[in-house]
Amino acid sequence: MILGTPNRLLVPATDEETERKAVIVISQADGALHCVDLTDGQPIWKTEGISRCDGSPSVGDGLVVFGSCVAALHVFSAADGRLERDIEVGTDSEVAGGVAVDGDTVVTGSRSGRVLHADLRTGATIWVNDDSNFEVFSTPAVSRDYVVFAANDGYVYAVDRETGAKRWSFDTNGMPSSPVIAGDKVVITADGFLYTVRLEDGALVWSHEVSDVITGPAVVGGTIIVGSEDGTVTAFGMPAE
Repeated sequence: MILGTPNRLLVPATDEETERKAVIVISQADGALHCVDLTDGQPIWKTEGISRCDGSPSVGDGLVVFGSCVAALHVFSAADGRLERDIEVGTDSEVAGGVAVDGDTVVTGSRSGRVLHADLRTGATIWVNDDSNFEVFSTPAVSRDYVVFAANDGYVYAVDRETGAKRWSFDTNGMPSSPVIAGDKVVITADGFLYTVRLEDGALVWSHEVSDVITGPAVVGGTIIVGSEDGTVTAFGMPAE
């Protein structure tokens, strides 16, 4: 089964070819990456499987990164699918969500609740946050100063980008999805509710009950979009203070 959100990238050119637009997808069962030409669907490269992967690959700075059930991140070259390195997350820290790549660093949650910030080029750990003892299977959101992630204890946490120290937490009273940072606010969904909170301190700005079950939020410009279990799609303007 091919699982996870496909990710687009530009495959660097060789001497014999021009730069190509491609899409990266991952096989859930074995964690094999597939790089496919976006124009004609032809395969460009494929990796050997590593382990089961329930998340999505992320791309950035010429690299493709994903986490797996062997409690590690796997870093590949976007040009040819060559394995660059594995980054261990920790004991009982299987990765079942997406990872956030920003520049040459990566942030991931894990089964143990551990959130890891690591250097993609060296594999070195920058910091580890253990504020949650519950699974963090959401995809973290990253800004210049903050990393925001949702845990299965119902809380959304914001930590300092440089140090990993906790800045604030927000109780959704439900099961939060992956948060989205939109300017000076964070957009969250949990158990049918849509929330926006201030990025600076986690204070609630606005909330609305949309439906019994809704998707994680997508933010486009000043519009928040969510899908519902009943098949509807709802768009909201970004609330002011």
